[in-house]
Amino acid sequence: MVGKIGGGGKIDVRDNMLEVTYKGGDVGSASGITFHAQPQGFPASEATLRYQVFFPADFEWRQGGKLPGLYIGGIGASGGNWSRDCGSVRLVFKEGGAAVAYIYVPLEVCGGKDDRSLLDKVEGAAFKDVVQHTSKGSHVWRDGSAGTFTRGAWNDIAVHIKMNSKDKKDGVLEIEINGHTSSLPFVWRTSLRTQIQGIAIATFFGGSTRDAAAPQGAKAKFRAFSYETKN
Repeated sequence: MVGKIGGGGKIDVRDNMLEVTYKGGDVGSASGITFHAQPQGFPASEATLRYQVFFPADFEWRQGGKLPGLYIGGIGASGGNWSRDCGSVRLVFKEGGAAVAYIYVPLEVCGGKDDRSLLDKVEGAAFKDVVQHTSKGSHVWRDGSAGTFTRGAWNDIAVHIKMNSKDKKDGVLEIEINGHTSSLPFVWRTSLRTQIQGIAIATFFGGSTRDAAAPQGAKAKFRAFSYETKN
């Protein structure tokens, strides 16, 4: 683990399973948990994270919330803080359980400028067609094409990132939800020093208004974490 566990949620680890109880009434990272892990094999130029998540039958999606993924560069990027050489790919659940990739791309790709129109230009039409930029991160496949999480059952998740070669668009952004794969060719970096650093364990309710806050007693379970890396 890198750093300490943040957020106001509670963790119970038993039977090879991680159960998170969200802090009712809070929104953002204060409503759940966040921490980084850098196990053997990282940093890497290519990585896949797999896990399963269980949402109870009465789980309320509200406006949405974060789920684990991968982080890029020294400390990654989150919370609306875009960085020249750091980034991240996490998943989110949205209204109705829609699955979305939530990304921060290192600003070196945009010449160091925090300008999403430049990012659209670099990544191309296929990316622009499925991205929705927010005041913080960017949602990919917000159109619902990435699939839907199911309540009352274990959901299979995979997050795959491949860093691009120098001056080439041969990187990959890919997520898999319950067997359905969504993928884009991607430019993640201009410097080969920018690598995938590790696993971003993050789960909390997102949004900025009271009606987005975590419901009282909301819980989710996680299990079967595994990863693969290549250099």
